[in-house]
Amino acid sequence: MDADTWTRLSEWHNLWLDAAPDERERLRRGFVADHPALEGDVNELVLAGSIVPGFLETPALACMLDDLAVEEAAIAVGTLVGPYRIVECWRVAGWDRCTGPPTSASVVTWP
Repeated sequence: MDADTWTRLSEWHNLWLDAAPDERERLRRGFVADHPALEGDVNELVLAGSIVPGFLETPALACMLDDLAVEEAAIAVGTLVGPYRIVECWRVAGWDRCTGPPTSASVVTWP
């Protein structure tokens, strides 16, 4: 997509976001009538909905925490990580924490 097309689509999307819900479909139909090649892009933007309030103020990690939280450990017991062999994993405040005894090659201790 070239810069002019992006600007045109972005301006339309901002108008669409600011419009009353009953005006949005009219704006979509009018834009697609004038720019039929952009119908797919317009429909994707419409399906995405409006921006979540506070979006820019919310750290991206906070938005993904539910997706990142898993019950199983991210690394299997017995896995070698450099000179370390993982012998136990547990969860601490939603984060996996894995430990293992250092091998003869290691010089770092785990907390």
